[in-house]
Amino acid sequence: MEVAQHLVVARDAIMLTEVIIKVATIDEAVEKILDELEEDAGGTASSRGKHNVIYFDGWDGLGASAVLRAVSQRLTPVPGSKVSADAGLEFSHIFHIDCSKWESMRVMQRMVAEQMELPASVMEMFDAQDEEDDYNGVAKDSRSWLPQVAQAINHHIQKLNRFLLIYHNGSSEEIDLESLGFPLWSIMRSKVLWSFQGRFRVFPRMKVEGALKNSRTTTISLSAVVSKDSEEDELMLDILRLEGQEVAHEMKINTRGIDWPAAAESYFLYTMKLRSMGNHIHAYDMSIHVCNYWRCDGVMDWRRRGLNPRAQEERDSSLLLPCLPSTLPLYPLYKDLGP
Repeated sequence: MEVAQHLVVARDAIMLTEVIIKVATIDEAVEKILDELEEDAGGTASSRGKHNVIYFDGWDGLGASAVLRAVSQRLTPVPGSKVSADAGLEFSHIFHIDCSKWESMRVMQRMVAEQMELPASVMEMFDAQDEEDDYNGVAKDSRSWLPQVAQAINHHIQKLNRFLLIYHNGSSEEIDLESLGFPLWSIMRSKVLWSFQGRFRVFPRMKVEGALKNSRTTTISLSAVVSKDSEEDELMLDILRLEGQEVAHEMKINTRGIDWPAAAESYFLYTMKLRSMGNHIHAYDMSIHVCNYWRCDGVMDWRRRGLNPRAQEERDSSLLLPCLPSTLPLYPLYKDLGP
């Protein structure tokens, strides 16, 4: 593991430090992030260049969600275990909010309130406001946070000595955590770790840069690259396996004999192939149109045949993924950083 490049960007209120790290595995990326989350012996999180709000971009967007989940698993104590967290990585509470599939600010706030186990009287505010919005025809994706709930969240947070908030932001903008109820500026020992635009991101990098440029809270942006292309294939497979498992788990449907984690991997690889054919720039929303390509090029034929995609591949790989390259795409992970 090696820190490759640093870039400090000036903004209105804070300085954003952009760091490129050379890491070839998810575990190496986790270790680097844990170093940023660690508190020194004096009980300060901002000393030695440490940052309170950390953005992780993964390998050009790929793998960020898997790394954040691994960080949460490393730091969350196992029930009944006597093993304590490493020095400097003790948190009163760890909130892990996965909004990779973005719905609304209100849904995210509800997830926070549920993890805090706030009283029923607070949770009923969501139901009451949702019922009113349903009656008034308010679109679900435009429903905002509730000020009364934000006050309850803030009151709960004030009782914690030090918290860690990990969230997967599936929207196209940075989340206003203060509005949700997190008093980031009054609790400087706490930490926030987040990623952007969900799993399997294929959106242009400019959207990410725009959000970070306008951020008023994020103080460091970590981006990962591999230093050798020989390390890339194994990393890609590891990331796709983990992310595919999460996507399949969240679908919560009858598998009907289909290996959905493998299907998610295949769909994403195909999307990356289309992306590379277009020089990584799309003039339209790929998330809307990519399914049309899946059908036209036979990627989804196995569904109509009722076959497991792995079995279909053994039977006739040309029918399953006719447009995929014989090797994994190298673009997302490998960048030549020089000596």
